[in-house]
Amino acid sequence: MSLIKDIRIFLKGYSVYKKEKQTPEAAYLSMRRLFAKTNGRFNNIAASLETAFLPKYKFGASINGILGTLSPDEVKQVSQSIRENGFYVFPRPLEKEKVDELIRFARTTPAIPRIAGDRTPAVYSSEQPVSPVYDFTAQSLFEAPVIQSLLTDPTALAVAQEYLGPRPMLDLVTMWWSTAARRNTDLSGAAQLYHFDMDRIKFLKFFIYLSDVNTHNGPHCYVKRSHRIKPRPVRRDGRIPDEELMANYPAADFAEITGKAGTILAVDTSGFHKGKPLEQGERLLFQMEFATSMFGQNYPPVQVTDKIAKEFLDNTKKYERTYKEILKEH
Repeated sequence: MSLIKDIRIFLKGYSVYKKEKQTPEAAYLSMRRLFAKTNGRFNNIAASLETAFLPKYKFGASINGILGTLSPDEVKQVSQSIRENGFYVFPRPLEKEKVDELIRFARTTPAIPRIAGDRTPAVYSSEQPVSPVYDFTAQSLFEAPVIQSLLTDPTALAVAQEYLGPRPMLDLVTMWWSTAARRNTDLSGAAQLYHFDMDRIKFLKFFIYLSDVNTHNGPHCYVKRSHRIKPRPVRRDGRIPDEELMANYPAADFAEITGKAGTILAVDTSGFHKGKPLEQGERLLFQMEFATSMFGQNYPPVQVTDKIAKEFLDNTKKYERTYKEILKEH
């Protein structure tokens, strides 16, 4: 399909999204193709236009939260590091009390095995995992008090705003176990082959390791600067073998990010990345994503139930654009 035709489909679909808050499938696919065809330039322009007339949230001279105490200059430095390399590892881990709470949630809340056939939710057991991945539902995550505190954290929102532009939207919250089960199969479905994400026009993800992660149990792997530079031979959508990327990027650009439980990363996953296949053990990971808009993949909103605290809802109202499309009142 020609570049001009894809742009037309995208623009038509974006008009539908603005009216209906749903993205036509054809427009979403055109966005993905345009990203690859233009080496990301189209998305950068579109993202700038999306936020051009929005005023920024004001956070003051000092912002306190899960990323520590950040000044405006420190927020800019973090954003600049992500712009340069594609990711940033924060020096301060998530406090142990929150890590322990999240682990308790993951040990007692049903998760869905990511395998064909039986996808019945069940509490995950380390003893006999049968799936390489176990996913928690967005609804169950939003109903957990400890996660509610993460989702309205001002330091994460400040970094997202600096990187993406004014008033980014929380668009995706996920958490999952990765295991060594069936490690020789289904690597693509478990996101354990290199790929880039393109669910939104422009976005930033925050990952939190909730278990100690070493080279053997699934570190996040990232090709530095690949969010900005994709050589033509690998400038395509889909999973790409390691060998092909290694032929197009220097060895020094391949980062394997290990860390203790509580390690926090901010990552632009429009760059090439993967979860390294587990050789042993397990990995628990929490993720929240901010984007310039909800244009793109259509995910169902989270229902506001009596398990979602009033305090959390009051906090979301301080930053209305950020949360208004991911939550749905009865």
